[in-house]
Amino acid sequence: KANFVWFSINYRLSPKHRFPAATDDVETAIRWVRRNAQRYKVDVDRIALIGESAGGHLVSHVGARNLPTARVAAVVSFYGIHDFVSFAANYNGDSPVTERFLGERYLTARNTEPFVAASPIAQISHAAPPFLMIHGKKDVGVPFAQSVEMCAALRQASKPCEIVEVDGGHGMDHWEPDPKLHAYKTKMIDWLRKTLQ
Repeated sequence: KANFVWFSINYRLSPKHRFPAATDDVETAIRWVRRNAQRYKVDVDRIALIGESAGGHLVSHVGARNLPTARVAAVVSFYGIHDFVSFAANYNGDSPVTERFLGERYLTARNTEPFVAASPIAQISHAAPPFLMIHGKKDVGVPFAQSVEMCAALRQASKPCEIVEVDGGHGMDHWEPDPKLHAYKTKMIDWLRKTLQ
């Protein structure tokens, strides 16, 4: 309905494949889309990434770096982890999520490197595109502050970033039953049209 070409990609999952396997897969998918752009009628200068939860983290990490071979023009991150250091600190340094994804359960002064390397907030480059964060204010899985802090870091780097707050928890599954929470859909499409024009 929105007149976008849409690709849904698969990526390797943790714990079998730990970081950076999944981000590598997203970058590989972007390169594939760019190589096949003519076939699918894709404007390579107007590619956007959209991901939710783990996918929100992946698109943010890839977009923050925005490597020349996998360049995108916009990123929409739904309730992703953007700072694994502060995320682990919320769990007093003991996070099963980071163990699955990074192979490191405990954040200590001696092992911050994998947490920082996996954090989109630490990867923001001069090439980062505009970002839109969509996040539930009542999210207890990934705190709303994750999107606020990422947006602040992007703005500090002179990169456009907007946040759409949803009065819900973690995941669209919790938002879909309540039509009052659906405004994010129109806001996202409008933002994409404006950003990619």
